[in-house]
Amino acid sequence: MGDIKHVVKDQVSTSTTPVVFGVKQSKAEELGWANTDGTTKPVSTKDIMDAVKAKKLSFAMTSATQSNSGASAYMAFLTALNGGKSALTKDDLNDASLRKSVKTVLSGVNRSSGSSDWLKDMVVNDPDTNDSMVNYESLVIQADKALTAKNKEPLLAVYPSDGIAISDSPLAYVDRRQDKEDAFKRFSKSITSKDSKKLFEQAGRRTGSDGTLAYAKDAKVKDSFRKEWGVKSDSSVLKTITMPSSDIIEQALDQYQTVLRKPAYTLWVVDYSGSMSGKGKSGAVAGLQAALDTDQARASHIEPGDDDVNVFIPFNSSAKVAQVAQGKQTATLLAASENQVANGNADIYNALEVALKNLPSDRDDYTVAIALLTDGQSDTAKLDEFKQQYASDGKGVPIFSIMFGDADSQQLDDLATLSNGKVFDGRNGNLSGIFREVKGYN
Repeated sequence: MGDIKHVVKDQVSTSTTPVVFGVKQSKAEELGWANTDGTTKPVSTKDIMDAVKAKKLSFAMTSATQSNSGASAYMAFLTALNGGKSALTKDDLNDASLRKSVKTVLSGVNRSSGSSDWLKDMVVNDPDTNDSMVNYESLVIQADKALTAKNKEPLLAVYPSDGIAISDSPLAYVDRRQDKEDAFKRFSKSITSKDSKKLFEQAGRRTGSDGTLAYAKDAKVKDSFRKEWGVKSDSSVLKTITMPSSDIIEQALDQYQTVLRKPAYTLWVVDYSGSMSGKGKSGAVAGLQAALDTDQARASHIEPGDDDVNVFIPFNSSAKVAQVAQGKQTATLLAASENQVANGNADIYNALEVALKNLPSDRDDYTVAIALLTDGQSDTAKLDEFKQQYASDGKGVPIFSIMFGDADSQQLDDLATLSNGKVFDGRNGNLSGIFREVKGYN
């Protein structure tokens, strides 16, 4: 979609992997999708939709506008629920019944992410909370290796029988340095050699034609493509969807972000201590504008949807909710962020307690996250009190911290570990870009 000037040359596929559901074995058996030996039964996208509708299934999935695995899965949902016989059209995207069905499927998302690999790590780190994810087959395999090593039950790979997206990993040459072309060709030859293909398959990716395994008899390949994990070593289950034209994909992604995805509830906990005065405050304000101003956010496909909720909680040694924005009406929140005075000391744990007290009453209606921005070290007097409150009221809510200035990385790393969240490093000064990235995780 991006190569409008046709500068990409000599493209060759290195490996492929389908986008599948990884479902905890006990959950798959409960839904009637698997046998006790780990082998799975045919499961359609409608079956998945019905399980979500009955509140028997929820799953983690990357954002369709921020990650290829999320986009691929979303396009597969649309195509399969539209009958799966042809590529989507503009009329299909405007069909109210199709929109309703896809929105139902996406209502099952309980955790979002901007990264497929991070999503896999999140599920592995907290397998008792997360019993299903949509991801690359190769990452489901990696997750199962890690889960098995921890004596946790594996995720079974479930391949939607009515339409599945295949992710290709091509290598190509962008023709800007002609003197490097020979080096590229040598590398291309090496990475597509038999030895390299075998290594790809040992890592859980496919290199044969039409999604087959070229080295299915290799012991290490067999160790990745295990039947007891529901993994299918042949390509018979890969009913590949036909991708539509780029303008239809763009329209579909716009619909995802503004209409179809599960609403996000984000609590922005922003440091306004004295050290934030000047560049720190201006950076925070610009970051919030990049993430929440509709026009700016639209360029990154992260604009607020009609049912999103954004809560602004500025803090120093104390904290309170300064503004709540419903849907696209974020102007007042952004004005409050600009008018807030920066002074005093910082206590992030007190501020996070305020955030926990303002979580939605029904968290199942949203993907919920706390975004914390700080540039310094925090007082720790309320650390234990916050941890107790998180265990009782906030468990499962990720804390995404943005670190810049002299922020204590250990304090923020501990919050990420506690909440299965993530720390974003904004010390290079590009806070607008970091805020956009954080918003892509919720």
